[in-house]
Amino acid sequence: MRIADYARGVSGEELPDDQSEIIFMGTGTSEGIPRLSCLTNPLKKCEVCSKAAEPGNVNRRLNTSILIRYSSSSGKRHILIDAGKFFYHSALRWFPAYGLRTIDAVVITHSHADAIGGLDDLRDWTNNVQPSIPIYVARRDFEVMKKTHYYLVDTREITPGAAVSALQFNIIHEEPFTVHGLQITPLPVWHGPGYRSLGFRFGDICYISDVSDILEETYPLLKDCEILILDALRPDRSSATHFGLPRALEEVRKIQPKRTLFTGMMHLMDHEKVNNYLMKLMETEGLDAQLSYDGLRILNSQRKLSAHWDLYLPDSLKIEKILVEENRNSRTLLFSREEKSKQREQPGGNIISKRTLSYSKSQEWDLVA
Repeated sequence: MRIADYARGVSGEELPDDQSEIIFMGTGTSEGIPRLSCLTNPLKKCEVCSKAAEPGNVNRRLNTSILIRYSSSSGKRHILIDAGKFFYHSALRWFPAYGLRTIDAVVITHSHADAIGGLDDLRDWTNNVQPSIPIYVARRDFEVMKKTHYYLVDTREITPGAAVSALQFNIIHEEPFTVHGLQITPLPVWHGPGYRSLGFRFGDICYISDVSDILEETYPLLKDCEILILDALRPDRSSATHFGLPRALEEVRKIQPKRTLFTGMMHLMDHEKVNNYLMKLMETEGLDAQLSYDGLRILNSQRKLSAHWDLYLPDSLKIEKILVEENRNSRTLLFSREEKSKQREQPGGNIISKRTLSYSKSQEWDLVA
Protein backbone atom coordinates (compact mmCIF):
# COMPACT_ATOMS: atom_id res chain seq x y z
CA MET A 1 0.00 0.00 0.00
CA ARG A 2 1.29 3.45 -0.87
CA ILE A 3 1.84 5.88 1.94
CA ALA A 4 -0.91 8.05 0.47
CA ASP A 5 -3.43 5.41 1.46
CA TYR A 6 -2.68 6.10 5.11
CA ALA A 7 -3.46 9.80 4.85
CA ARG A 8 -6.56 10.49 6.92
CA GLY A 9 -5.57 13.53 8.95
CA VAL A 10 -5.93 14.14 12.66
CA SER A 11 -9.19 15.30 14.20
CA GLY A 12 -9.17 18.98 15.10
CA GLU A 13 -5.57 19.50 13.97
CA GLU A 14 -4.59 23.17 13.72
CA LEU A 15 -2.54 24.26 10.72
CA PRO A 16 0.80 25.90 11.59
CA ASP A 17 1.21 29.48 10.36
CA ASP A 18 3.91 28.56 7.84
CA GLN A 19 1.87 25.88 6.08
CA SER A 20 -0.83 25.79 3.43
CA GLU A 21 -2.87 22.82 2.37
CA ILE A 22 -5.53 21.33 0.13
CA ILE A 23 -8.38 19.31 1.61
CA PHE A 24 -10.46 17.13 -0.71
CA MET A 25 -14.02 17.82 0.45
CA GLY A 26 -15.41 15.41 -2.14
CA THR A 27 -14.11 13.27 -5.00
CA GLY A 28 -17.23 11.71 -6.50
CA THR A 29 -19.83 12.24 -9.18
CA SER A 30 -23.03 14.26 -9.03
CA GLU A 31 -25.01 11.35 -7.55
CA GLY A 32 -22.27 10.37 -5.11
CA ILE A 33 -21.01 6.95 -4.07
CA PRO A 34 -22.64 4.63 -2.95
CA ARG A 35 -25.64 4.67 -5.23
CA LEU A 36 -28.96 3.89 -3.56
CA SER A 37 -29.99 1.92 -6.65
CA CYS A 38 -27.00 -0.37 -6.16
CA LEU A 39 -27.53 -0.90 -2.44
CA THR A 40 -31.19 -1.85 -2.97
CA ASN A 41 -30.70 -4.06 -6.05
CA PRO A 42 -31.70 -7.63 -5.07
CA LEU A 43 -30.34 -9.15 -8.29
CA LYS A 44 -26.84 -7.73 -8.54
CA LYS A 45 -24.27 -6.69 -5.96
CA CYS A 46 -22.18 -3.62 -6.76
CA GLU A 47 -18.77 -4.25 -5.23
CA VAL A 48 -17.69 -0.62 -4.97
CA CYS A 49 -21.01 0.66 -3.59
CA SER A 50 -21.05 -2.16 -1.04
CA LYS A 51 -17.59 -1.13 0.11
CA ALA A 52 -18.59 2.54 0.13
CA ALA A 53 -21.46 1.77 2.50
CA GLU A 54 -18.93 0.70 5.14
CA PRO A 55 -17.96 3.45 7.63
CA GLY A 56 -14.70 5.14 6.70
CA ASN A 57 -14.26 3.36 3.37
CA VAL A 58 -12.34 5.45 0.81
CA ASN A 59 -14.77 4.49 -1.95
CA ARG A 60 -17.43 6.65 -0.27
CA ARG A 61 -17.45 9.84 -2.36
CA LEU A 62 -19.50 13.03 -2.33
CA ASN A 63 -19.56 15.85 -4.88
CA THR A 64 -16.17 16.93 -6.17
CA SER A 65 -14.77 19.90 -4.27
CA ILE A 66 -11.57 21.05 -2.61
CA LEU A 67 -10.76 23.58 0.08
CA ILE A 68 -7.54 25.61 0.06
CA ARG A 69 -6.30 26.71 3.47
CA TYR A 70 -3.38 29.10 3.65
CA SER A 71 -1.93 31.95 5.69
CA SER A 72 -2.20 35.53 4.48
CA SER A 73 -1.14 38.85 6.00
CA SER A 74 -4.54 39.03 7.72
CA GLY A 75 -4.57 35.48 9.05
CA LYS A 76 -5.65 32.02 7.87
CA ARG A 77 -7.87 31.87 4.80
CA HIS A 78 -10.21 29.17 3.54
CA ILE A 79 -11.14 29.20 -0.14
CA LEU A 80 -13.63 26.61 -1.34
CA ILE A 81 -13.84 25.46 -4.95
CA ASP A 82 -17.45 24.48 -5.66
CA ALA A 83 -20.30 23.87 -3.23
CA GLY A 84 -22.37 21.06 -4.70
CA LYS A 85 -25.61 19.54 -3.49
CA PHE A 86 -23.77 17.29 -0.98
CA PHE A 87 -21.46 20.03 0.29
CA TYR A 88 -23.09 20.38 3.71
CA HIS A 89 -22.61 16.65 4.35
CA SER A 90 -18.94 17.00 3.39
CA ALA A 91 -18.58 20.01 5.68
CA LEU A 92 -20.17 18.16 8.59
CA ARG A 93 -17.49 15.52 8.25
CA TRP A 94 -14.36 17.52 7.47
CA PHE A 95 -14.81 20.96 9.03
CA PRO A 96 -14.80 19.66 12.63
CA ALA A 97 -12.16 17.05 11.80
CA TYR A 98 -9.69 19.59 10.42
CA GLY A 99 -10.45 22.56 12.66
CA LEU A 100 -12.25 24.57 9.96
CA ARG A 101 -14.97 27.14 10.68
CA THR A 102 -15.08 30.05 8.22
CA ILE A 103 -15.35 30.17 4.41
CA ASP A 104 -13.57 33.22 2.99
CA ALA A 105 -14.65 32.68 -0.62
CA VAL A 106 -16.22 30.14 -2.98
CA VAL A 107 -14.87 29.83 -6.52
CA ILE A 108 -17.18 28.13 -9.02
CA THR A 109 -16.05 25.85 -11.87
CA HIS A 110 -19.43 25.62 -13.62
CA SER A 111 -23.16 25.83 -12.93
CA HIS A 112 -24.24 22.19 -12.65
CA ALA A 113 -25.95 21.05 -9.45
CA ASP A 114 -22.87 19.19 -8.21
CA ALA A 115 -20.97 22.51 -8.23
CA ILE A 116 -23.58 25.06 -7.05
CA GLY A 117 -26.35 22.98 -5.44
CA GLY A 118 -25.03 23.71 -1.97
CA LEU A 119 -25.06 27.51 -2.16
CA ASP A 120 -28.28 27.61 -0.15
CA ASP A 121 -26.60 25.67 2.68
CA LEU A 122 -24.08 28.48 3.13
CA ARG A 123 -26.80 30.15 5.21
CA ASP A 124 -25.43 28.33 8.27
CA TRP A 125 -22.19 30.26 7.85
CA THR A 126 -23.69 33.67 7.01
CA ASN A 127 -26.34 33.40 9.73
CA ASN A 128 -24.12 32.06 12.51
CA VAL A 129 -20.41 32.36 11.69
CA GLN A 130 -19.72 35.34 9.42
CA PRO A 131 -21.66 38.19 7.76
CA SER A 132 -21.34 37.06 4.14
CA ILE A 133 -19.40 34.94 1.65
CA PRO A 134 -18.03 36.20 -1.69
CA ILE A 135 -18.72 33.99 -4.70
CA TYR A 136 -16.43 34.12 -7.75
CA VAL A 137 -18.19 32.92 -10.87
CA ALA A 138 -18.06 33.30 -14.66
CA ARG A 139 -20.74 35.46 -16.27
CA ARG A 140 -22.37 32.50 -18.09
CA ASP A 141 -22.73 30.59 -14.81
CA PHE A 142 -24.00 33.66 -12.96
CA GLU A 143 -26.78 33.90 -15.52
CA VAL A 144 -27.78 30.33 -14.62
CA MET A 145 -27.68 31.17 -10.90
CA LYS A 146 -30.08 34.07 -11.53
CA LYS A 147 -32.62 31.37 -12.40
CA THR A 148 -31.69 28.47 -10.12
CA HIS A 149 -30.84 30.62 -7.07
CA TYR A 150 -32.77 33.79 -7.89
CA TYR A 151 -33.51 34.52 -4.22
CA LEU A 152 -29.77 34.51 -3.41
CA VAL A 153 -28.89 36.76 -6.34
CA ASP A 154 -31.74 39.27 -5.90
CA THR A 155 -32.54 39.47 -2.20
CA ARG A 156 -35.67 41.49 -2.96
CA GLU A 157 -37.27 38.14 -3.77
CA ILE A 158 -36.81 36.92 -0.19
CA THR A 159 -39.90 36.43 1.95
CA PRO A 160 -39.69 38.96 4.80
CA GLY A 161 -38.03 37.40 7.84
CA ALA A 162 -36.35 34.60 5.89
CA ALA A 163 -32.65 34.14 6.62
CA VAL A 164 -31.01 32.86 3.43
CA SER A 165 -27.35 32.78 2.48
CA ALA A 166 -25.80 36.26 2.27
CA LEU A 167 -23.61 36.00 -0.83
CA GLN A 168 -21.59 38.61 -2.71
CA PHE A 169 -21.29 37.70 -6.39
CA ASN A 170 -18.12 38.63 -8.25
CA ILE A 171 -17.86 38.03 -12.00
CA ILE A 172 -14.59 36.49 -13.17
CA HIS A 173 -13.19 36.24 -16.68
CA GLU A 174 -10.73 33.83 -18.24
CA GLU A 175 -7.78 35.75 -16.86
CA PRO A 176 -5.98 35.69 -13.49
CA PHE A 177 -7.74 37.17 -10.48
CA THR A 178 -6.84 37.49 -6.80
CA VAL A 179 -8.81 36.30 -3.77
CA HIS A 180 -7.50 37.35 -0.36
CA GLY A 181 -3.95 37.57 -1.66
CA LEU A 182 -4.03 34.26 -3.57
CA GLN A 183 -3.68 34.57 -7.34
CA ILE A 184 -5.93 32.17 -9.22
CA THR A 185 -5.63 31.52 -12.95
CA PRO A 186 -8.70 30.11 -14.76
CA LEU A 187 -8.10 27.05 -16.94
CA PRO A 188 -10.82 26.97 -19.63
CA VAL A 189 -11.94 23.47 -20.69
CA TRP A 190 -14.90 21.82 -22.39
CA HIS A 191 -17.34 19.88 -20.19
CA GLY A 192 -19.28 18.32 -23.03
CA PRO A 193 -19.89 19.70 -26.54
CA GLY A 194 -20.29 23.47 -26.40
CA TYR A 195 -20.33 23.67 -22.59
CA ARG A 196 -17.50 25.67 -21.05
CA SER A 197 -16.17 24.90 -17.58
CA LEU A 198 -13.22 26.25 -15.64
CA GLY A 199 -10.34 24.61 -13.92
CA PHE A 200 -8.07 26.73 -11.75
CA ARG A 201 -4.36 27.10 -11.11
CA PHE A 202 -3.04 28.46 -7.82
CA GLY A 203 0.73 28.45 -7.47
CA ASP A 204 2.02 25.17 -8.88
CA ILE A 205 -1.24 23.26 -8.39
CA CYS A 206 -3.71 22.80 -11.26
CA TYR A 207 -7.28 21.69 -10.59
CA ILE A 208 -9.55 20.46 -13.42
CA SER A 209 -12.56 18.61 -12.06
CA ASP A 210 -15.03 18.51 -14.97
CA VAL A 211 -13.58 18.11 -18.44
CA SER A 212 -14.18 16.32 -21.72
CA ASP A 213 -11.51 18.21 -23.69
CA ILE A 214 -8.78 20.73 -22.91
CA LEU A 215 -8.52 23.82 -25.08
CA GLU A 216 -5.22 24.27 -26.88
CA GLU A 217 -4.77 27.70 -25.36
CA THR A 218 -5.06 26.16 -21.88
CA TYR A 219 -2.03 23.87 -22.20
CA PRO A 220 0.54 26.69 -21.77
CA LEU A 221 -1.18 27.56 -18.48
CA LEU A 222 -0.45 24.03 -17.25
CA LYS A 223 3.30 24.26 -17.82
CA ASP A 224 5.54 23.32 -14.85
CA CYS A 225 2.59 22.00 -12.87
CA GLU A 226 3.72 20.34 -9.63
CA ILE A 227 0.41 18.73 -8.72
CA LEU A 228 -2.38 18.08 -11.21
CA ILE A 229 -5.85 17.24 -9.86
CA LEU A 230 -7.75 15.85 -12.83
CA ASP A 231 -11.15 14.44 -13.73
CA ALA A 232 -11.29 10.64 -14.26
CA LEU A 233 -14.86 9.34 -14.25
CA ARG A 234 -14.52 5.64 -15.05
CA PRO A 235 -11.77 3.05 -15.65
CA ASP A 236 -12.53 2.03 -19.22
CA ARG A 237 -13.56 4.99 -21.36
CA SER A 238 -14.57 8.63 -21.39
CA SER A 239 -18.14 9.90 -21.47
CA ALA A 240 -19.52 12.85 -23.43
CA THR A 241 -18.78 15.15 -20.48
CA HIS A 242 -15.88 13.60 -18.52
CA PHE A 243 -12.45 12.09 -19.04
CA GLY A 244 -12.21 8.40 -18.39
CA LEU A 245 -8.99 7.05 -16.90
CA PRO A 246 -7.35 6.18 -20.27
CA ARG A 247 -7.85 9.73 -21.62
CA ALA A 248 -6.87 11.26 -18.30
CA LEU A 249 -3.59 9.33 -18.37
CA GLU A 250 -2.96 10.53 -21.94
CA GLU A 251 -3.30 14.10 -20.68
CA VAL A 252 -0.98 13.40 -17.74
CA ARG A 253 1.69 12.18 -20.16
CA LYS A 254 1.21 15.33 -22.22
CA ILE A 255 1.12 17.84 -19.33
CA GLN A 256 3.87 16.05 -17.36
CA PRO A 257 3.09 17.16 -13.82
CA LYS A 258 5.29 15.87 -11.04
CA ARG A 259 2.30 14.26 -9.39
CA THR A 260 -1.33 13.60 -10.32
CA LEU A 261 -4.41 12.99 -8.19
CA PHE A 262 -7.58 11.90 -9.98
CA THR A 263 -11.02 13.03 -8.84
CA GLY A 264 -14.67 12.82 -9.89
CA MET A 265 -14.79 9.00 -9.82
CA MET A 266 -18.00 7.00 -10.31
CA HIS A 267 -18.84 3.63 -8.76
CA LEU A 268 -16.89 1.64 -11.36
CA MET A 269 -13.65 3.04 -9.92
CA ASP A 270 -12.54 0.77 -7.08
CA HIS A 271 -9.98 2.76 -5.06
CA GLU A 272 -7.65 -0.11 -4.23
CA LYS A 273 -7.82 -1.85 -7.61
CA VAL A 274 -7.30 1.30 -9.67
CA ASN A 275 -4.47 2.51 -7.43
CA ASN A 276 -2.75 -0.88 -7.78
CA TYR A 277 -2.91 -0.43 -11.55
CA LEU A 278 -1.54 3.11 -11.26
CA MET A 279 1.33 1.87 -9.09
CA LYS A 280 2.41 -0.35 -11.97
CA LEU A 281 2.54 2.73 -14.22
CA MET A 282 4.82 4.33 -11.64
CA GLU A 283 7.15 1.35 -12.00
CA THR A 284 7.02 1.13 -15.79
CA GLU A 285 6.64 4.77 -16.86
CA GLY A 286 7.50 6.81 -13.80
CA LEU A 287 3.98 8.29 -13.70
CA ASP A 288 3.24 9.36 -10.13
CA ALA A 289 -0.55 9.19 -10.21
CA GLN A 290 -3.26 7.86 -7.92
CA LEU A 291 -6.89 8.33 -6.97
CA SER A 292 -7.73 10.94 -4.39
CA TYR A 293 -10.47 10.36 -1.81
CA ASP A 294 -12.76 12.37 0.41
CA GLY A 295 -10.83 13.86 3.31
CA LEU A 296 -7.40 13.55 1.72
CA ARG A 297 -5.25 16.35 3.05
CA ILE A 298 -2.05 17.55 1.41
CA LEU A 299 0.25 19.92 3.25
CA ASN A 300 2.77 22.44 2.00
CA SER A 301 5.42 23.60 4.45
CA GLN A 302 6.14 26.74 2.40
CA ARG A 303 4.10 29.92 2.77
CA LYS A 304 3.32 29.93 -0.94
CA LEU A 305 1.29 27.27 -2.70
CA SER A 306 4.11 25.70 -4.65
CA ALA A 307 6.38 22.68 -4.45
CA HIS A 308 7.32 20.73 -1.31
CA TRP A 309 4.00 18.95 -0.79
CA ASP A 310 3.54 16.14 1.70
CA LEU A 311 0.74 13.84 2.75
CA TYR A 312 -0.58 14.20 6.28
CA LEU A 313 -0.30 10.97 8.23
CA PRO A 314 -2.71 9.94 10.99
CA ASP A 315 -1.64 10.00 14.61
CA SER A 316 -1.48 6.20 14.74
CA LEU A 317 1.30 6.17 12.15
CA LYS A 318 4.63 7.11 13.67
CA ILE A 319 7.57 7.78 11.37
CA GLU A 320 10.70 6.24 12.88
CA LYS A 321 13.26 7.14 10.26
CA ILE A 322 13.84 8.08 6.64
CA LEU A 323 16.53 6.23 4.73
CA VAL A 324 17.80 8.04 1.66
CA GLU A 325 19.50 6.40 -1.29
CA GLU A 326 20.67 8.75 -4.02
CA ASN A 327 21.72 8.33 -7.60
CA ARG A 328 22.10 10.77 -10.42
CA ASN A 329 18.43 11.34 -11.20
CA SER A 330 16.37 10.26 -8.24
CA ARG A 331 16.10 9.86 -4.52
CA THR A 332 14.64 6.70 -3.02
CA LEU A 333 12.98 7.11 0.35
CA LEU A 334 12.28 4.15 2.58
CA PHE A 335 9.71 5.06 5.20
CA SER A 336 9.83 3.14 8.46
CA ARG A 337 7.02 3.19 10.93
CA GLU A 338 5.51 1.48 13.91
CA GLU A 339 1.97 1.52 15.14
CA LYS A 340 1.76 3.07 18.60
CA SER A 341 -0.13 0.06 19.89
CA LYS A 342 2.75 -2.18 18.82
CA GLN A 343 5.71 -0.08 19.86
CA ARG A 344 6.86 -2.50 22.53
CA GLU A 345 6.42 -5.54 20.34
CA GLN A 346 8.15 -4.01 17.30
CA PRO A 347 10.51 -1.31 18.53
CA GLY A 348 12.16 -0.89 15.16
CA GLY A 349 9.04 -0.67 13.04
CA ASN A 350 8.86 -2.06 9.53
CA ILE A 351 9.13 -0.63 6.05
CA ILE A 352 5.74 0.10 4.54
CA SER A 353 6.51 2.12 1.43
CA LYS A 354 9.28 2.65 -1.07
CA ARG A 355 9.00 5.43 -3.61
CA THR A 356 11.28 7.04 -6.14
CA LEU A 357 10.82 10.78 -6.47
CA SER A 358 12.31 13.16 -8.99
CA TYR A 359 14.11 15.95 -7.23
CA SER A 360 16.61 18.72 -7.52
CA LYS A 361 19.44 19.46 -5.09
CA SER A 362 17.52 22.45 -3.70
CA GLN A 363 14.45 20.44 -2.76
CA GLU A 364 13.79 19.02 0.68
CA TRP A 365 11.30 16.24 1.32
CA ASP A 366 9.63 16.10 4.71
CA LEU A 367 6.97 14.04 6.41
CA VAL A 368 4.50 15.41 8.91
CA ALA A 369 4.15 12.96 11.79
